[in-house]
Amino acid sequence: MKSIHIQHSWIVNYLYLFIFLVPWNFFKGQIGVLTALLILFWLIAFRKNGYWTKLKTIFQSKPLVIFFIFIMYTYLSYFWSSNIESYKESQMFFKYYWIIIPLFFSILNYEEALKGIKIFVLSFGLYALFSLSIYAGLLSVGVSTVDNPQGTVSYTISTPYMALAVLMSYIFAFKEMNSIQKKFYYSIALISMIGLFINYGRAAQLGFVLTAAVLLITYFRKNLNLKMVLAFIFTLSSGVLVLNSVGKLERYKVGFQELTKYQDIQSLDGSWGCRVYLIYGSKDIILNNPILGVGAGDNIDEFVKWTKRHPNPQTDWNRTFHNQHLEFITKYGLLGYFLLISAVVVLLYQLRDLPLGFGLALTFFIFTAFDGMADIIILMKPYNNIFAMMFVLFAVIAFEKQTSKHHGTL
Repeated sequence: MKSIHIQHSWIVNYLYLFIFLVPWNFFKGQIGVLTALLILFWLIAFRKNGYWTKLKTIFQSKPLVIFFIFIMYTYLSYFWSSNIESYKESQMFFKYYWIIIPLFFSILNYEEALKGIKIFVLSFGLYALFSLSIYAGLLSVGVSTVDNPQGTVSYTISTPYMALAVLMSYIFAFKEMNSIQKKFYYSIALISMIGLFINYGRAAQLGFVLTAAVLLITYFRKNLNLKMVLAFIFTLSSGVLVLNSVGKLERYKVGFQELTKYQDIQSLDGSWGCRVYLIYGSKDIILNNPILGVGAGDNIDEFVKWTKRHPNPQTDWNRTFHNQHLEFITKYGLLGYFLLISAVVVLLYQLRDLPLGFGLALTFFIFTAFDGMADIIILMKPYNNIFAMMFVLFAVIAFEKQTSKHHGTL
C-alpha cells in the first residue's frame, strides 16, 4: 500500500493560511482546529520532508530555549499558587505554544519565515480595510458599529493590528527595492493608519507614536533626515486630525482630566485613573513577593485583598491589572519577567546583522511592550498566539542566519 505523502510546499502554504486566519478569529475554537490540522499534516510528512531532523536542532536556538524556560517556569508557579482554578485558567493562554513553536520551527526556512511575517502584515492591513468598511456602513459585524468598527475581535486587539501594519509595512517599504511592492506596502500603511485612528484603542495609538519615535532614534538613526522627521510630524498631526474628526480626541482629554484631578487613591476614577489605582495595588504585591511573584493563580486574589484595605468603588472592581508587565511580575516575579525579556533581547541580538529582520522584530516587540503598559495584550486572544508565532518566525530567521554564518554561506 502506497504511503501518503504531502509535499513541503503544500504544508508551507497551509502555514501561510494558518498565519493569515489567526488575527481574524472567525469562530470559537478556530486556533484549535487550525492547530489540529497542522499536527496531522506534520505527522504525515515529518520524516520524508526532513522536519524531524530540523526539530532536533531547536535547542540550538538560544532565544527559543530561553522562551521555553520561561513558559515552563510559568507552569511551575503552580507550586506557590493557592487558587488552582485561576492558575489553570491563566495558563490556558500558553497551551498552543508547545505545538506552534516546534512545528513552525521544524517546517520553515529563512525565506518562508520572512514571507510568514509579510502575510501577518497583509492580514493586519486587510483587517484595517475591513474595519474601515464597517465605519463606512458597508458592513455590519457582531457588536461592531460605525462608532466602534472593531470587527471580529475587541478593539484592544484590532487597533494593535493596524498599528503594527503601519509600522511594519513602512519597514518593508524602506528596505524594498521593487517600486511596485514598495507602493503596495505604503498602501497598506496608509489604509491601516486611517483604521488605527478611527478605532477606540488608545493604548495602541499611543504605542504606535512611541514606537515610531523609538524607531526614528534607533533603527533609522543612520538614515535620519528632515524628510523622515517631517513624515513623523505629519503622521502624528494627521492622527490627531482623524481623532478629532471622528469625535475620539475627547477621550484623550477625559483621560488627562482623570489624571490631573488625582489627589489620593480614593479620588481615582475612569479608565486612566483606574490604571493608576491598579499600579498602586500591584506595587504592594510586587514588593512583598519580588522574586517569584505570587503565582499564576493568586495575583488577583492578592489584589482583591489590597482593595479591601484601600477601597475605591470606581476602580476596585477590576480583575486584571490592565498592564502586561505588572501582570507578569505579580504572577511570576522579577525572575519570570527577566526570562521573558531575556528571550526577546537575545533574539534581537541575534538579528542585529540582518537589517530587515532586526527592524521588523524591534518594531513588533517594542510596540507590544508599549501597548502592554495599558493592556494585558499577550494574554488576550488571539494576540497571545500571534505573539508566539511572531517569536518563532523571527527565531527561524535568526537561526538560519547563525547556521549560514557558521557554514560560511553568509
